[in-house]
Amino acid sequence: GNGSLPSGIYESEIYHVTGNINIASGDTVILQPGTQFLFDQGVNFIIEGILKAEGTEQDSIIFDTYLTLGNCETLDEQECNFDDNCYWAMEAFSAGAAVCLDQNRWGGIILDGVSSETIFQYVSISGVLNTAGGGGLLMQNSSPSLTNVRISNNRVLLRGGGLSLLNSNPFIEDVTISDNLVLPTSMI
Repeated sequence: GNGSLPSGIYESEIYHVTGNINIASGDTVILQPGTQFLFDQGVNFIIEGILKAEGTEQDSIIFDTYLTLGNCETLDEQECNFDDNCYWAMEAFSAGAAVCLDQNRWGGIILDGVSSETIFQYVSISGVLNTAGGGGLLMQNSSPSLTNVRISNNRVLLRGGGLSLLNSNPFIEDVTISDNLVLPTSMI
């Protein structure tokens, strides 16, 4: 789908998101444990209202790319280009090491002016390529609650990697931020 995500309770299903979606200010969306939002390339999830994504330890809520990230094999620099549906980046912390990234990553979650009523609990956010900074989760003027959240395998230009905070004050507890990478703009 594309457009506004109306207020309501969304059952535990796999949702294929093909265009940008947003939760408007004043709307409340509740995701049941086990819900998966799988996004097409470049698609963003913008939250200006309230999101209650409350999974459980056994049944987490997943935000990820629709296509698997394992489709892009490690290749030589000459072999890995846009024609191969891959592109090349030098990993900043490993001299000469290369990361061949899947081009089908989604755009990430943007929280804009959300209150502490927005909750991420037992949630996984992965598979993002964000060209504006922020990585998996970008917060601006927001104070959500993040508990037992995993933010991993995200890529970003400029800043952030896994999480970026701009004038925000989230509650964070038992959050794992791992295997995220800030790409130098000269490599894209």
